[in-house]
Amino acid sequence: MAERHRCQIEIMIDEMIAAGKSEQDILTAICKQYEPYHLFPEFGEGFVDYQARRRDKNYDGVAGQAYDRGANAAMWLWQAQQRMKLAAK
Repeated sequence: MAERHRCQIEIMIDEMIAAGKSEQDILTAICKQYEPYHLFPEFGEGFVDYQARRRDKNYDGVAGQAYDRGANAAMWLWQAQQRMKLAAK
């Protein structure tokens, strides 16, 4: 299931870049893939921690899932940013 989800997000990102969507549009679409976890504060913490290259939080249960999904969303945004740079060349 995780592999299938990864492929779906990759395809979505590639299609959005090809359609000329903005980085904000792509971020919104990425976060939507993680509903309802994107509503938890831990999701935002995981997102910010990934961008800051920190991984010092240790949540359990649903909070931990939200944190991990936030970090995943940040990773996908980074990949989208790299793909957008390549597409602009």
